[in-house]
Amino acid sequence: LLCQQSTQPLPPPPRVIYRRDYSSSKRPTTFLVGIFIVMADVQRRRLIRETMLGREMPEQDRLCSLQQYLSSSATTSKCQVVYTFVVGGNPQAPTEWSEDSGLPQTMDASQMLKHEQDIIYLNIKENMNDGKTTSWFDYATTLDVDYVAKADSDSLISIPQLLSYINGHLPPVAQHPKLYGGYLNEYQACGGGGAICDKLRGKVYMSGQFYWLSRDLAVYLSQINVHQARRNFIKIDNEDSDL
Repeated sequence: LLCQQSTQPLPPPPRVIYRRDYSSSKRPTTFLVGIFIVMADVQRRRLIRETMLGREMPEQDRLCSLQQYLSSSATTSKCQVVYTFVVGGNPQAPTEWSEDSGLPQTMDASQMLKHEQDIIYLNIKENMNDGKTTSWFDYATTLDVDYVAKADSDSLISIPQLLSYINGHLPPVAQHPKLYGGYLNEYQACGGGGAICDKLRGKVYMSGQFYWLSRDLAVYLSQINVHQARRNFIKIDNEDSDL
């Protein structure tokens, strides 16, 4: 995809609207976004940082990388939207992480791309639709966040609008568990035919572009019996829809 850079200035970002102002509570809602990408795609990561993640907004301190969030200085900050790039970092490992493998969930980032400090290297072989998504949710459930999202690297998310939605509709998960949402897909929107579309029933929000789960649902998906049930249920070569 070739793009020509516009010389026109970007319009100002939308004002963040808090319908219930969960952001001002003692513990504001936290929302972790894992941006799926391959290690070699350095250029795309740079563009995402400069555009989606780099755009100025009134409350810039509500966006941070996972590494910043986990640092002692950031855990007490106002950061709510936490992002990280998600890479399969071990070509010799299986495509899906499990406790039985005896491997740690992530690789040592200090041994990887040292000039990029916002990447999580899952201890799996890079893949698509063969375990990367479930491995991400497995890892994300070890973190202190309310909601966990998966996004493709070609999805453009408005961070100000996401913040507005979080603070207007998503309280900390302890107050309102068992929630999921994202980009809507259904039979007609899918294209109305084909192996994947024919399996869709009703409204499906877990299509690959962008979707999120409350942490309790992510914990449920990380259970080994759920992994096995998914593989034995409906296999349509689309990991997100299978989930």
